Formats: sequence, structure tokens, C-alpha cells
Amino acid sequence: MSTKRRSWSVDQKLQLIQEADQYGITETIRKYNVAQSLFHRWKRSLTKMGYQVCNISTTRLIRKSSNYRLKMNA
Repeated sequence: MSTKRRSWSVDQKLQLIQEADQYGITETIRKYNVAQSLFHRWKRSLTKMGYQVCNISTTRLIRKSSNYRLKMNA
């Protein structure tokens, strides 16, 4: 009995991270049935992609400058 793997879009991952900042990581990952290691991997990879996730009451996502993207594509 294999289960189908879920795929998450970037927007869904960002929404989950925002919700975790607002309500707590444990409650959020249990709600969506996501492993804690996967949550932290998403957060780390989104930071590398150029998103900065701020841990404040309302999470702000700030796209880094185009120079960052140019460096990553070079």
C-alpha cells in the first residue's frame, strides 16, 4: 500500500512558513502532516532562492536584488 507523494508549490510552502511563524511550528506541521525536517529544509531552500523569511508576528518575504539572481545563474 503505497501512498501518493504530495507536491507543494512555492506559494504553499511560503504560506505554511508564515502560518508556522504565527501559530507555532509544531501546531502547523501537525495540521498539514509535514515532517519537521522537511519544514526546515523548505525554509532553508527558500532563503537560498532569494526569499528572506523574517520571524516576526507578520512574516515578510523580501525578494533579494537582481544581483543575487544574476550570481546564482552565472
